[in-house]
Parts: sequence; structure tokens; C-alpha cells
Amino acid sequence: MAVSSLSQDLPATKLFSGIVMYQWQGYWYPPSHLEAAMDVSKHFVAHPDDILLAAAPKTGTTWLSALLFSIASHGLIPKEEAHKLFSTHIPYSTLPEPLKDSGSRIIYISRNPRDAFVSLWHFSQKIQRGNSDPLTFEEAFEQFCEGKTAFGPFLEHVLEYWKASQERTQNILFLTYEEMKADTKGGVKRMAQFLGRSIETEEEVEEIVDMCSFERLSNLEVNTSKEKSPWAFFPYNSFFRKGVVGDWVNYFTPAMTERLDRIIQAKIQGSGLQFRFE
Repeated sequence: MAVSSLSQDLPATKLFSGIVMYQWQGYWYPPSHLEAAMDVSKHFVAHPDDILLAAAPKTGTTWLSALLFSIASHGLIPKEEAHKLFSTHIPYSTLPEPLKDSGSRIIYISRNPRDAFVSLWHFSQKIQRGNSDPLTFEEAFEQFCEGKTAFGPFLEHVLEYWKASQERTQNILFLTYEEMKADTKGGVKRMAQFLGRSIETEEEVEEIVDMCSFERLSNLEVNTSKEKSPWAFFPYNSFFRKGVVGDWVNYFTPAMTERLDRIIQAKIQGSGLQFRFE
């Protein structure tokens, strides 16, 4: 079904990126991803050796993709088939049931909502459509609190994968951006163990961490380019900014912090999920 025809059937709103998004199965999708999400939910065929990296936008996906690729391909002998690595922002409830039951490994990375919003805000400024009036930081914050963000509501997205990871510990690994930044080597070891990959020495772990560091990735020629990505239609240089934990303190007012914290606590109460903000 074409996106143009969907506009008659699904709720739509212009989010703070300036892009009109459609609500499907409770989540907001950019037009460029909506049809793909529908196709995946119906037709994706998974295999036990597949690896799926899932995340809400601007939570460390690019960095973790590099780490995962390095881990999954580490130590392969010539002609040995590597795991197929997929990346998605699709919420857990939309993933096809055959994928969930296939034995495929799912790794999810979460980020605290304050930093995630700030990163989303800056990203939205970089990709802002020329004919749209950008929302202020405060207006965009209101939308975020209402759950109106790409592949959001954000907290529901995180909670779905968190709860699934508690029920399917053999197949779903839940990571946080903050833990990965604080102990990247430990995170690499956890992922390697989860995927059944052997990384025998500390030197090998350090090599992967260094090769995939934020500084090195962000300075790669492709990631400094203003050319648009063919799969996301955004400039390559829009995917990297600071990559730090706690940048929200430079943007949030006390009232904004208090409001978002109330929303967070109401959503995650009793789930066991916790966020780290520093």
C-alpha cells in the first residue's frame, strides 16, 4: 500500500523534525519507513543465526552497529559465513512472531530519555525540511512528552524490549548507552558471550573498542560527508554529534526535568527498568 493512500487511513501529524509521520499500531513512523515496517511485520523470514540490533532513534545505534559487526565477524576463517546483521527502529510488538520464535538473537540498546531527546532535537535541526517552520526546543519537548516522536512513544518502545528481554533472556540482550560508555570493554565481552563468539584476549577486546570508538567513527570520511544516505535520506554527517552522557543538563530547565521524570516514573513503575542520567 502506498504511503499516499495511507494518509487517508492513519492518524498523521507533523513532528518537530518537520516531517509528517503516520501512527500505525500505536507508533509514529516516517513515510520512508512505514511501508518497510509493514512489509517486515508480514514477510520477514528470520534464521537462527541472524542478529537483530534494535533501538529507538538517537540512542547509539550507529556505534553499536560497528561494535556488533566487529564482534560477529571476529575470528572468522576465510569463506566462513558470518551472521547476518540487521538493524531496526521497529518496536518489539511489531516484529513478526516467526522472528521472535526463530532463535535469532536480538540486542537492544536504550538511552536515558533526557539525552535521547536532546540528541533527537539536534538531529531534527540538521534534517529540517526547508519549507517547514522549526519548532522551538520547548515545543519539541512537549511533543516528546506526548509520545510524538519518530518510532515513539519513546518510553513504550524501550519498555517493550525491556520486558521481552526479561522473558527471553537467551535470545534478547538489553543494553544501555550509559553502561556501554562507562565500560565499553565489558559491553563488548557481554555481546560476544551472548552471540557465542570467542574473543580470547584483552588485546582483541581493546582492538575492537578502539576501532569502533566514537571519535574514530565520527571522523571517517563517509561520516563527515554532506551526501545523503540512500536508505535514510539524511546527510551522513547528521548521525554524529557529541556521543556523551549527561548533555541534557545544558538544555533542560528544572521544570522540564521534573515533568519528564514524572512521566518516566509513571511509565516504568514496577517494571524494574531504570535510567542512568549521568
